[in-house]
Amino acid sequence: MASRGTKYASSNVYDTFGQAYQTQNGILAGKAFALGTSNNREFAYSTNSQSVARDVRNGFQDRGFFGGCTSTAEVNSWVEAFVCFWKVTCALERGDRPDVVKAWEAQKELVLAVIRGFQNAGWSNMFLPVLYTTSNNLRLLAMRADYCVNLYKTPAEQNQEKLEDAARVINRGFTICIADRAPIEESRKWGTYYMTNLLFKMYFKLNTIALTKNILRAVQASAVDMPDITDFPKPQRITFWYYLGVVHFLEGKYEEAEENLMKAFEGCYEGATQQQELILIYLIPTRLLNKQLLPSRALLSCYPQLEALFLPFTQCIKSGNLKKFDEALAAGEEEFVKRRIYLTLERCREVVLRNLFRKAYMCQTGDSTTKSRVPLELFRVAVEVSSGLKRGEMEAEEVECLLANMIYSGRMKGYISREHSKMVFSSKDPFPGTKTED
Repeated sequence: MASRGTKYASSNVYDTFGQAYQTQNGILAGKAFALGTSNNREFAYSTNSQSVARDVRNGFQDRGFFGGCTSTAEVNSWVEAFVCFWKVTCALERGDRPDVVKAWEAQKELVLAVIRGFQNAGWSNMFLPVLYTTSNNLRLLAMRADYCVNLYKTPAEQNQEKLEDAARVINRGFTICIADRAPIEESRKWGTYYMTNLLFKMYFKLNTIALTKNILRAVQASAVDMPDITDFPKPQRITFWYYLGVVHFLEGKYEEAEENLMKAFEGCYEGATQQQELILIYLIPTRLLNKQLLPSRALLSCYPQLEALFLPFTQCIKSGNLKKFDEALAAGEEEFVKRRIYLTLERCREVVLRNLFRKAYMCQTGDSTTKSRVPLELFRVAVEVSSGLKRGEMEAEEVECLLANMIYSGRMKGYISREHSKMVFSSKDPFPGTKTED
């Protein structure tokens, strides 16, 4: 058992934090609470449950780390945090195998201790990375704990209650950031977007995306008192824009989705292909619906997974082949549903129809007046052939309905003359074009 005056085996934990505290280096302080390092095992075996609070306090006092600190509450809060951290490392490092559930419970207490440190003990906003590290570790341990617990349950009984509980705790961390009223230089508001992104990540994992609305409302309500988003670290900005774009995408607000996804994509570092790929999964169908812009083959070739997903669709859309489009959609249904893009891709069938109707229009010969008046029968036959239907299977009324939808959505310009059974096209830009991006 460690005692006052001894050389602690876990000196790396104390020294890392001591250096961070004395230099007010928040990033280094966060590293002191990192999991999966060699320091964890040393720290876990440095004391026992009866002596841990005393030994942690002595570990700091013997090194004089809090020599300039006059706040007993602050010293006590750091000791409490490291006692909780010791319990986490103990659950993971001592014994025959890691006790993930016990580690999750201790990590939850650690995050709550960190929150109390900021609320009640006057921790500087320089130490926000401690909140980041401990909160993210709580998320990771919650997922591991749920996995372990669910191994002994039937599929019907399985749940993610540990992750749900972790989200509630981390929401408290978000609240102490966004609700801080200190001057902006000293404010915890600088932690708002990190905590927002962490909650978004958890809500998406839990498939409770509706809960993002509460977070977004809080962020919007505090916009006047918040620093501009461009003043926050680049990774936080890009992650926020990505999740905000996806939320809009899932709500069918494609213009807002495109705006935020484009900002996220353009802000990515050049070599961040994994992040770019995640953004493009939603950006490609968004731009296809908004502006009828197809991704180029050169762009897709940079992302093999995206190429496998979207290249069949771009070929079907260009050719106006309804049958192949439906087959491609059915073949990738499981993956599209998993990525939450199935319904949006299904809507892209309108673009396939638009290109099919344009091909039928281009088959017309004669002067401009003749070309602008196309028999409805031509479109009916085109849909039958493209869909792989037998002659006569498509009703004339169905074709009229498809044409009317094209006109209403702005993909075609003109009107249907039922009296003459013809589609009368505008003389200027009758088919606002489908383009391929560079």
